[in-house]
Amino acid sequence: MRGNWRSLLSAEADRLHTELPSASSRLDAQATVAHVAELLNQVDKWERSQPVSLWKWPREWWTGEGSSRAWLQLREAEAELATTLPDEIALCRLPEALADARREIGDDDDPAIREATSLYFETYGGGSPTKRPAHRRAPQVLARLLRRSCAVVFDREAQSLTLRNRIFRVIVVTIVSLAVLVWITAAARLHWAPEGNTSKVPAFPSAWLTLLCVIVFGVLGGLISAIPVLARPPAAPDPYGLAVYKGILKLPLGGVFAVIGCLALQSGTLPGVTGVTSLEGLLFWAAAFGASQQAVTRLLDARVGNLLTPPGQATLPHPPSTPVDLGAPSTESASSELSPQTYERGHAIDAVQTTPAASEQATSA
Repeated sequence: MRGNWRSLLSAEADRLHTELPSASSRLDAQATVAHVAELLNQVDKWERSQPVSLWKWPREWWTGEGSSRAWLQLREAEAELATTLPDEIALCRLPEALADARREIGDDDDPAIREATSLYFETYGGGSPTKRPAHRRAPQVLARLLRRSCAVVFDREAQSLTLRNRIFRVIVVTIVSLAVLVWITAAARLHWAPEGNTSKVPAFPSAWLTLLCVIVFGVLGGLISAIPVLARPPAAPDPYGLAVYKGILKLPLGGVFAVIGCLALQSGTLPGVTGVTSLEGLLFWAAAFGASQQAVTRLLDARVGNLLTPPGQATLPHPPSTPVDLGAPSTESASSELSPQTYERGHAIDAVQTTPAASEQATSA
């Protein structure tokens, strides 16, 4: 996914490069275009430095510094270019940007969403833009919307990176714990036969080898429960591989659950269970206990799913259907002069106005 993420950033940078010539034709946008070109050059420099050197790779992987900076620079370049657009072009790009922002932010009460929605209603709902102040021009509104959406997405990605690093720590600690457990078991010569077993025929190999088999089959049980999670594609880009590490965590946890469960099974501490007397039966239970870790990690699955899934949907708000929605005074006469409108794909079709005389004539007919 990280390779695909770099490809996505490269494609975005190329797209913004193609918009620079048209933006530079405006004399009042020369400084902005120069700043955007500098940002894109820094992104290109980061792309040319891939892959990073061996001694720098662990820091880049742990902090995500290079890719995060490149992504922020791309989004800022996009917002800067939006301020150089003509008003008509910015209005044409507003619906798509608003739909994307509603999906990423998921809060219609957000100030940037409200401002863009108001401008959208004004443009596609039959309002009048003649009295619009300079700070509410379409390019400025579009740029603020893009920056706000970028901030929300970046915060979600930062949480994903933090959670991924925590999961990696748990994976390392779990693997080390299993290694120490094997060493202790070998030294203590753990007895795996169930309590009260009078059979003189050894049904299990040496203590450490039996424990190793239990761990391996517990990992296999964890892998079985992780397959659906790993096979499910994320609903949003996952630059830090959070979904993958979430699935990897299930493997060592499966080994831990298998060891604990088999020890409880063979010790006779479970009510009504006397343990198994064969290695085959013990390994079966090890796989079952390994798969049971899903009962604990499903909370983590839900947390990861919330981070990788945008909170909203890419839909446009329904344009206003009455003069009150458009900002007109709330009067009964004003509301009666506008008949219900028909909308298609989020864009309003011109309303049909009727006069009171025509209404009375239609009623008498």
